[in-house]
Amino acid sequence: MKTDRPGQRELDDGLTPGDVIMSLGGHAVTSAASLRSAIDAYHPGNKTSVAWADLAGQTHTAAVVFATGPVG
Repeated sequence: MKTDRPGQRELDDGLTPGDVIMSLGGHAVTSAASLRSAIDAYHPGNKTSVAWADLAGQTHTAAVVFATGPVG
């Protein structure tokens, strides 16, 4: 799934617009719906990992902590 907020960093850990999220917490992300479902399992303060591919095809992983954010 590609990020869709041009000009905004998705994570402080390096995910940028155009990168493709491949997994969250070890669960494959294959669509916007699967990403939303994976995110919904977490609450502020929870920790997990995210894996993504950048525009050059390099894969990355990072530990992330969920924060409180806007609903919707």
